Amino acid sequence: MDSGVGDTPLGMFAQFVSGLLHALNFGSVS
Repeated sequence: MDSGVGDTPLGMFAQFVSGLLHALNFGSVS
Protein backbone atom coordinates (compact mmCIF):
# COMPACT_ATOMS: atom_id res chain seq x y z
CA MET A 1 0.00 0.00 0.00
CA ASP A 2 1.24 3.50 -0.78
CA SER A 3 2.54 5.44 2.21
CA GLY A 4 0.50 8.51 1.19
CA VAL A 5 -2.88 6.75 1.35
CA GLY A 6 -3.13 7.11 5.13
CA ASP A 7 -2.69 10.89 4.86
CA THR A 8 -5.93 11.31 2.92
CA PRO A 9 -9.40 11.47 4.54
CA LEU A 10 -10.44 8.51 2.39
CA GLY A 11 -7.43 6.51 3.55
CA MET A 12 -8.15 7.26 7.20
CA PHE A 13 -11.81 6.33 6.67
CA ALA A 14 -10.81 3.08 5.01
CA GLN A 15 -8.52 2.20 7.93
CA PHE A 16 -11.30 3.05 10.40
CA VAL A 17 -13.85 0.89 8.57
CA SER A 18 -11.35 -1.95 8.26
CA GLY A 19 -10.63 -1.87 11.99
CA LEU A 20 -14.35 -1.67 12.80
CA LEU A 21 -15.15 -4.67 10.60
CA HIS A 22 -12.37 -6.67 12.24
CA ALA A 23 -13.70 -5.74 15.69
CA LEU A 24 -17.22 -6.81 14.73
CA ASN A 25 -15.92 -10.03 13.17
CA PHE A 26 -13.91 -10.99 16.27
CA GLY A 27 -16.86 -10.04 18.49
CA SER A 28 -19.24 -12.34 16.61
CA VAL A 29 -16.77 -15.24 16.60
CA SER A 30 -16.05 -15.05 20.33
